[in-house]
Amino acid sequence: AASGLLDGKSCSTHWSAADELRRQYPAIEVKADCLITDEQGIYTNGGAYSFLNLILYLVEKYYDRSTAIFCSKVF
Repeated sequence: AASGLLDGKSCSTHWSAADELRRQYPAIEVKADCLITDEQGIYTNGGAYSFLNLILYLVEKYYDRSTAIFCSKVF
């Protein structure tokens, strides 16, 4: 956010950080209720283990659904 990469874009974050992120960076559309945002090659997620969901999302997006499902079972 501080770099300006998210200006004019949406991003997700942990619900407890959403208000502070909105306050510090008003040019960003903060979506605390979204697990993952995917906007113009920038991926954001929020929460302690939400990176696992992001990994599965990227596996499905760039490989295929069956592999993402297999990975989810391994996790």
